[in-house]
Amino acid sequence: TAGLAALKSHRPGAQHPLPAGTIARWRTAEAELLMLSGERDAAAQALQLSPLRTSEAVAAEVLLAVERGDLARARAIASDWPAEPQPRASLERDLIIAVLDHLDGEADPVRRRLADVVEACSYEGWIGLMRRQQVVSAARGLYRDAPDAFLRRIVGADADACPRRPPH
Repeated sequence: TAGLAALKSHRPGAQHPLPAGTIARWRTAEAELLMLSGERDAAAQALQLSPLRTSEAVAAEVLLAVERGDLARARAIASDWPAEPQPRASLERDLIIAVLDHLDGEADPVRRRLADVVEACSYEGWIGLMRRQQVVSAARGLYRDAPDAFLRRIVGADADACPRRPPH
């Protein structure tokens, strides 16, 4: 993809010394793009090369385990979430736990947890945190129950295919 090509042309190293935090974000972005391309082993390698274990990198590790069909490993990885930076780390952790609960078929915990994360992200305008394929899937049910403009941006084109549920 074009994203991977752009990253490869600016690979960090001796020619391009960067702070550890920047390299960690670069490696996480590379891993996410590799996952989208179906290159799971290369994505795992990119995450292993990260000099820091950031919240973004842990989220990518969890989603890689999900892609590999290993929900137990995904939960194990999520159980050791970095505490910083706040509030992003807590929001990202709650979001990923909601995705795992969704995949386990636990509807009520998903809606409660996801609603809290959506409220905080909506307030901060953090749409990027919500734009992962697995999050979009989990957000569809919340959108059907309580559609709003922020959720519509998350579910995107799928919003029109999510008819609103009648009140209980």
